[in-house]
Amino acid sequence: TRIYVKPLLKALATSSAAIKGLAHITGGGLLDNVPRMLPATLAAHINVSTWELPPVFRWLKQNGNVTATEMSRAFNCGVGMILAVEKGSEGAIAELLQKEGQTVYQIGELQVKQEGEEGCILTGLETWDA
Repeated sequence: TRIYVKPLLKALATSSAAIKGLAHITGGGLLDNVPRMLPATLAAHINVSTWELPPVFRWLKQNGNVTATEMSRAFNCGVGMILAVEKGSEGAIAELLQKEGQTVYQIGELQVKQEGEEGCILTGLETWDA
């Protein structure tokens, strides 16, 4: 288990205007937790192929015969915290968090939600079946 408090507090202290939202990915996975940090007008478009699904989740998926969509709804799948960051600030914030020992991935972007669209849209789920 990673504890993010100190690195996140440091990031917030130095870049609070650039950090627009935080989502701790717990029960409910990506699909349920990410939309909670967003206004109703935005959707997070996340490409899950931007990070490797950790071995424990691959094992659970294969041995439990769990679909990729259900994995993304039930588990964090290797991404424990998501930050929504102002465009143009992502490099500086990533660098700060990496200096604090965190692994950082740029996994997607926020877009204006289209009618009928969910708050979190995942692409690349087929890579979890490989």
